[in-house]
Amino acid sequence: MNILRGIARLARGRGEGMVEFPATVAGFLLSLTPTLGYALITSAAVVSQSDAGAGLLWLLFSLVGLLTPTVLSHAIARRWNREEDWLRYATAYNWVQCALPLAGIPMLFAIKVMVGFGLTVGAAAQFGLLGLFGYLMWLSWVMARAGLDLSRGRAVRFVVLVTLGTYGVVSAPGWVSAAIYGPEATTEPAAEPSDGVARGT
Repeated sequence: MNILRGIARLARGRGEGMVEFPATVAGFLLSLTPTLGYALITSAAVVSQSDAGAGLLWLLFSLVGLLTPTVLSHAIARRWNREEDWLRYATAYNWVQCALPLAGIPMLFAIKVMVGFGLTVGAAAQFGLLGLFGYLMWLSWVMARAGLDLSRGRAVRFVVLVTLGTYGVVSAPGWVSAAIYGPEATTEPAAEPSDGVARGT
């Protein structure tokens, strides 16, 4: 087994890359360590620059974002009688997530090319992010189809359910906060009149 080779194959849409990932609990736990390490380092940086509360909150959100797809994918795999294939899928998914920043390199190059053809930086960035999102969805579909032995249509449903479910769970605290406290006040106090205005001059 070769993790890097498996990631490279999956990134090119080759489902046989799944066999490079172990289907063991130890292998799954190991696949979580890079992302957990990043979350801990980032939280420590937030604590050093602001306060412990903000750092712990960042760590909590990071853990939720990391574990929610795992929980949702397991629930769906179990319901669809694919639980025996799930451990290898989840391990591959976690390792691929660690390598996702590399996908930003061609995106930045594409943005530079679009700007060179006259597109504004903002518009080019939006197109680049849209393309990156599309690639990530396609890659998730490849992993779901190969790792869980799903049909094309079922793999699409799987990706949609996990993506929307994760978005809902991660966004829920913000929605609840907005419902309880309402939108933050954005109005600023009116500026005091200058001396000339106040005197009528």
